[in-house]
Amino acid sequence: MPKLIPANPATTAHPPTARQIKAQEQSYPTVDDSQTARFLGSVWEPCGNRACDGGLTHHCLRDAPLWTVYAATGVRRSEALGMKWSLVRWDEGAIELGWVVVEEGNTYRLRKLTKDGDANAIIYVDQSVMNVLKWQKARQDAERARMGTAWTDHDLVFARDGFKLYRGEAGGPQDPEKVSARWLRSRLHLPEDFRIHDWRHSKVTNGLEAGESPVEVSANVRHHSPGYTMARYGHSRKDGARKLAASGAGRLGLSSLV
Repeated sequence: MPKLIPANPATTAHPPTARQIKAQEQSYPTVDDSQTARFLGSVWEPCGNRACDGGLTHHCLRDAPLWTVYAATGVRRSEALGMKWSLVRWDEGAIELGWVVVEEGNTYRLRKLTKDGDANAIIYVDQSVMNVLKWQKARQDAERARMGTAWTDHDLVFARDGFKLYRGEAGGPQDPEKVSARWLRSRLHLPEDFRIHDWRHSKVTNGLEAGESPVEVSANVRHHSPGYTMARYGHSRKDGARKLAASGAGRLGLSSLV
């Protein structure tokens, strides 16, 4: 016969620490869909210099596909930098996230994705995102041809290119810190304190505000449960909550009571 629990586990449970409470209550800057559209329109504008070929080999659009993937999918910086061509499911509109580029002390490395025990997580994207990846593939193929033997292929979607290459091999993983440094110089029409990771918060917030299923929103950003997503982001859904309240009041005919 199984033994009964001798005491209520809640009596010995540790309450959340002040740091955990602060993290749960902390608000992050977000941008709505129209602001995101303006940003993406800006980063996809070729510079127009005489050497510019529409960004195919010129450096002016080298990060446009990466910024687009951040904004459109809400993936983490490490996950985007670890994306591999062999894990892109072109016909299904899906991307497996099997690798990440992580910082380790003063360096960084490419390793298997192990966050939360989630190996080869899958996200689903629109065909327009797949078209962005096809453009990135064409640009990378041109860069590989230009670099010749200096290019060492690692199957990375957002591999290091040959622009201002001072050390290491083209074709390998990018330095996450340098990616963030370029981001700081590339912010257009965004809040001054907006970070790369805030695309993730914006993606979730805008999805919920638009009435998307919390289950799907949670799954595509790999939260461990829809409950976590709603607990973390549900408080920001003011417009959606007001629409829900107005809809319920209308069905009940409350406006005719007083």
